[in-house]
Amino acid sequence: MFIAAQTHALPNAVDLSARAEPYWQPLSPFHLYERPCIPVPGTFDSGDVMGKTFMCQSRSVEAIWQGLKQIRGVRAPEMFQQLPRSRAGHPEGYWFGYRLLNQAEAKALVYIPSYLHVLRSLEHQRLDELRLLADGQDLALFDSSLPPTGAADHPMSHLELLVDFLNGQLEPYESAATRLSQLARDMRTARQTECVSSWIAPFEQYFIDRLQALKMHELSSYADCANLFEREVLILTLVRNTGNVEDIEPAGRVLQKWIQQGVLSVAQASTLSTMAPVGRWLDRWWNASAASAQAEQNPPP
Repeated sequence: MFIAAQTHALPNAVDLSARAEPYWQPLSPFHLYERPCIPVPGTFDSGDVMGKTFMCQSRSVEAIWQGLKQIRGVRAPEMFQQLPRSRAGHPEGYWFGYRLLNQAEAKALVYIPSYLHVLRSLEHQRLDELRLLADGQDLALFDSSLPPTGAADHPMSHLELLVDFLNGQLEPYESAATRLSQLARDMRTARQTECVSSWIAPFEQYFIDRLQALKMHELSSYADCANLFEREVLILTLVRNTGNVEDIEPAGRVLQKWIQQGVLSVAQASTLSTMAPVGRWLDRWWNASAASAQAEQNPPP
């Protein structure tokens, strides 16, 4: 078992602080990679790459956190390519594709997924080294900046996240990622083998039912955070893959259903409709549908 500690006094403790040995420094969210290689949550382009919900990339986790932070209405995406630095001012929230997140949502949707990408895809060799050092025994990983246990409203510690990952407590995120990857494969297979003209139509009911099943709570556990993560990635996956005219009506119906379920506001759905690769046509369909619904609710005398 791995333990997060504030002191190196414990036997065989491994220093993962800012003064750690160079070999361990890539486990820090401040580590700057030579090239952008960490997907930025909530961003995507309008190219034709199935399943690539997160497209913009950053050179460090901390740069993502600072770059998506909105202060006085301004974000700093240029930081994704630079040495991360703190930005002065009170944050209004963190931008995620189509809406502003609060601190708790940002931890679940921005910080945790970004750092997990580093652990799973970029630094798995160093994690294997830590497992070898532990050799089935307790191993302390320490950082003097680790906040005291029970500290209220403290920023998320990467050391706590690393320890929880090594101890298997982030399994809810792993399960969510597995389901999302399977959906991407299923959508690709349907398009290639069944010659369907729409990527959305065969999965319309899945998008509706799955989001209804992902109940939101207070984000007090990794399971709650992973549910929010899966929900938001599904929303962006729908929009991302609305790529031809045959997708417009099924995608529009899903957005309408999500509004009825309380998943989205009308304003959020309208914003999402403009973000699709065929956003101009989906937006027109959405506006026409909204006007028709309003006319039905308010018939002329």
